[in-house]
Amino acid sequence: MLKRFLYSSILHVFLAIGVFAQNVDIKGKVTNREGLPVAGASVVLKNLNKSATTDQAGLYQISGTSDIGNVQHAGSLYSVAMTNNSICLFLKAPGQITVSLFTVYGRSVAMLHNGSLNKGRHRFAFPSRSLSRQVYLLRIGTGSQTGNYTIIPINNSFTLSNRNVHPATGAAIAKGLPVNDTLSVTCTGYEAKTVPVTEYIATINIRLEFDWSDFLYPEIIFQNKYTSFSKFITRFPSIEDTAKTISYGVCRKLYRKFSESLKLEKITFILDSDPNTIGWKAGKPPAITICIGGPYLEKYMNSNGLEKMADEVKGIMWHEYTHGYQYDDGNSNGIIGIIEGVGDCVRYLAGYIDISQRRPGGNWDSGYKTSAFFFAWLQEEYNGGNPEFLYLLNQSMDIDDGITWSKEAFKTITGETVEELWKKYQDDITK
Repeated sequence: MLKRFLYSSILHVFLAIGVFAQNVDIKGKVTNREGLPVAGASVVLKNLNKSATTDQAGLYQISGTSDIGNVQHAGSLYSVAMTNNSICLFLKAPGQITVSLFTVYGRSVAMLHNGSLNKGRHRFAFPSRSLSRQVYLLRIGTGSQTGNYTIIPINNSFTLSNRNVHPATGAAIAKGLPVNDTLSVTCTGYEAKTVPVTEYIATINIRLEFDWSDFLYPEIIFQNKYTSFSKFITRFPSIEDTAKTISYGVCRKLYRKFSESLKLEKITFILDSDPNTIGWKAGKPPAITICIGGPYLEKYMNSNGLEKMADEVKGIMWHEYTHGYQYDDGNSNGIIGIIEGVGDCVRYLAGYIDISQRRPGGNWDSGYKTSAFFFAWLQEEYNGGNPEFLYLLNQSMDIDDGITWSKEAFKTITGETVEELWKKYQDDITK
């Protein structure tokens, strides 16, 4: 009677929680940067080779089961599966491992392995032919962790199920291998996007970027007026390529798609000999001039090293190129603090200003780093961040919208006045 009771109880638990294959139910919505649904997008779950197409609402769902078999995971060191009456062990690190088999009464039946194993996959023959058709317990020990599993007879084979909690951590043994997969999303008019998948039952919303294959790379005309600075040419043998890459990057941070952007056909890039020059931009699209001071860069290099000087060059280019591509309401002198703040904000977002340079004080329209870090805070931090803030701020300065720019743009974008936002920003960074 005791034997029959144990068998029935364990089998009942298995039927309640056990699975024969790993369930897959990934769903979500695909939208573009404007928040509109993207219909007809192909969503492919790579490793399992399952796919779906988004409907008119941008929704997709990939359902079914995986083909990796009945898998259980114990702790952080290993995963174990049972297929074709073999025990498959997946080690995340090398170590001393015991794999043993017991009856439900605790009597040892077989030692499948006792010794060191390398990281990776290992297979052990399960002695199914020598076993009766009853429930057995599989115990896997790593020294610090032990996983106990139930092995029950199903039809003409045995099936693995978790029996209890992990004694070392008290955490339940999870069902399913740790997932390492990807969703690949493609749709005409949008850039392909790949996102990681760590759970096969999840909601994953995806935002696509518009296709930028129509970007117009400007012609770069480089003029070296400080030829004695040979280290500059050594470090930037093709400054033209660097300039083109940055022009593309600037546009991607200011606009959703290239059709919205100002068009630059030609950029004259000057390495100047003026000892008082750091950097400036002159002219308007379709042709502008960008100048960087050679003596300033040489002095900077002597104090900070060659690579720091290279970063300074790129940082100045990100800032000045922003002035070439950004909207300025046709009256940049009237909103100079905002214009310079956007230039440094783009430079910061590109990684060429460090957050350690953020300081309290000043005013929201002081320009340069003071305004830049405020704008970046609104984009990245305040209320969880608004990834569209800089885009919307730039749009508010559209030259052809017939509206004179004012600070009311902040309230239109965020729902709060710029004074309220600035106070919250100051309070936040002085905590």
